[in-house]
Amino acid sequence: MSIAQTANVLITGIETGREVYQTVLNAMDAAEAEKQSGADKKAWVLAFIESFIKDLGENWQKWAKAIFSFIDFAKSFYNQFK
Repeated sequence: MSIAQTANVLITGIETGREVYQTVLNAMDAAEAEKQSGADKKAWVLAFIESFIKDLGENWQKWAKAIFSFIDFAKSFYNQFK
């Protein structure tokens, strides 16, 4: 598998899951405003997103690993610019 093929899988995932990923980012912004530990914020975001995904009729287990990675990536990226 080439780099381009691998990247296309990511792009397709983002296109089809845009609503989910945008909701993750919005939840992260809401949690960021709270004066809790990073671990507590992440736990709240994950619980919120799990409920959101289940309400969409999606399988949380299918999404969980991608959401965990996305949260870590987004937070790391954000920290570089704050």
